[in-house]
Amino acid sequence: MLNLKSIYTVDDLTDIASEDLAFQQLAQLKSTEKFYILEVFNSKKSKSISNPDVLNALNDGASSLLFNFDEVENFEQILSGVYADLIPISCNYTGNKPLLFLNNWEKAWEDNHLNYSKWKGSISFNLPVEAIAKLSLQLPNNVRSYCINYSKDAKLDLLERLSSIYLRMVEMLNTASKYDHFRRFQVNWKLTDDQIENFAAIRAIRVLWSKALQKYSVNLDESPLWICGFTSLPEDYGNDPSNSLIFTSIQLLSASLGGVDECFNSSIETAENEFRHYARHQSLVILNETNIFTEQDSIKGSFAIEYLTHYLVKNVIS
Repeated sequence: MLNLKSIYTVDDLTDIASEDLAFQQLAQLKSTEKFYILEVFNSKKSKSISNPDVLNALNDGASSLLFNFDEVENFEQILSGVYADLIPISCNYTGNKPLLFLNNWEKAWEDNHLNYSKWKGSISFNLPVEAIAKLSLQLPNNVRSYCINYSKDAKLDLLERLSSIYLRMVEMLNTASKYDHFRRFQVNWKLTDDQIENFAAIRAIRVLWSKALQKYSVNLDESPLWICGFTSLPEDYGNDPSNSLIFTSIQLLSASLGGVDECFNSSIETAENEFRHYARHQSLVILNETNIFTEQDSIKGSFAIEYLTHYLVKNVIS
């Protein structure tokens, strides 16, 4: 948790050099002008991903998809009726046959008369960075393959979690730079109930990415970072299903204002029947009714947010 003051003024920014503040604000360039509502589907050995469930999610408000696979499946059936070349489609493959996976995945696109070259999601492998780089050579240009995940260690504080992200950025860039893979990066970030912390952390990730790119003289507008937010729920949120919607509403709002490109509402996983529908539409309300996406960086200039963003970046890099 950040130690916050009750009031921040312009005096709190006096220790930040004007060029650093300008750099911090320019670093808030997103990969997309949209805010995608992510739906996650988990494949299990006893049960494959249901195509009707996928289509229902899309018809009910989801605008991007993530498939978690542990083995090669009938991808053709899963993608049937899905306009996969129009929306972000991501895969997390934890199996040990990545080449077979990619071959079958591409074939599924062809069998469904989809343009594989227009795939613009992400794919994550549990492999060394060099192996990821070589597999990336087989992927369409808009597919992100260097995925940096948030730490699941609950004992880490915010600075430690951001430091872990930054160190992984630097490590992966050392390899990705050899292949000009600067556009293939994604950070998955776990949100908390602290709205101010979410704002500052998401903005700090973008600043850290910009600083990491400086070594390679790469322009940010040519290599923007994709950030995917994941809401979180406490272990015990009560028996009322609507409680999960309340817990995640603040996180969804702070994620969108903070500047993520897409976000997963974890209350969808716990919801059943009509509450799953409500969870999806909770994101739609934020997207379409709050009017907060008319500005690329609507919290730019806030004394508190600018100060805290600078504080996080400075302490991570030092």
